[in-house]
Amino acid sequence: MYREVGPAVDGEGGSWPAQFPAYTHARDAALEVVLQPGDVLYIPALWAHHVTALHGPSVAVNVFFRELPEASYPSKDLYGNADPVAAARALEACAAAAKDLSSLPRDHRVFYGGIAAARLLRDLRIEEEVGAMVAPAAAAAAAGGGG
Repeated sequence: MYREVGPAVDGEGGSWPAQFPAYTHARDAALEVVLQPGDVLYIPALWAHHVTALHGPSVAVNVFFRELPEASYPSKDLYGNADPVAAARALEACAAAAKDLSSLPRDHRVFYGGIAAARLLRDLRIEEEVGAMVAPAAAAAAAGGGG
């Protein structure tokens, strides 16, 4: 139905820890819940989640509620489960910028990628919120020599 509806979290042993260093910190801070038959779990919009069936088959039902005006979503998105148009465009621009910078030497990628990331955080006025999420992962990567 859609080319891509956001990234799928690949859970334990997947490629996310290598691709996204902050994933390991997020996983360490994750909440773990075990549901019993008949239980229901509400997961707020934009919360990444991973599900494992512990015993036999399991049924999951997703219900999406549009939080933004209808024009914010792709026209063929009946249920509000696709990325908003503006977000999809921004993510494509981010991927294009990363591709453009990838041909530069590492020190240039660090410098210009850092400037681009800092400008994005500044212009969106989200330095504090995002910094709180990525700082522990960045500190762990620096301490471990990763990156």
